[in-house]
Amino acid sequence: NPDDNRLLNAVARSEFRLNGFRNRDLRSILCGDKPRCPIRQKRQAARVTRPIRLLRGHGLIRKVSGTQRYQLTSKGQTTITAILAAQNASTKQLTELAV
Repeated sequence: NPDDNRLLNAVARSEFRLNGFRNRDLRSILCGDKPRCPIRQKRQAARVTRPIRLLRGHGLIRKVSGTQRYQLTSKGQTTITAILAAQNASTKQLTELAV
């Protein structure tokens, strides 16, 4: 899914490695400019919250205690890097690696 691909690319950005990312950071990457209407802002936040919950549920990200930030876990770094590499590889490259 292209939306999942954009989410994984956003979460794996190097700028979030040290301090982590917030819902607001992902919204600016995934949704573009901040809407002026507060109702639309709330809907965008809710639209990003669900994928964050899913990533947390799978153990790919963790919440930094006492903040509104999330960081990739070591499992998340490995898994997301493998997924993104597999998406960018050809079938021939993938079958050569499997042998």
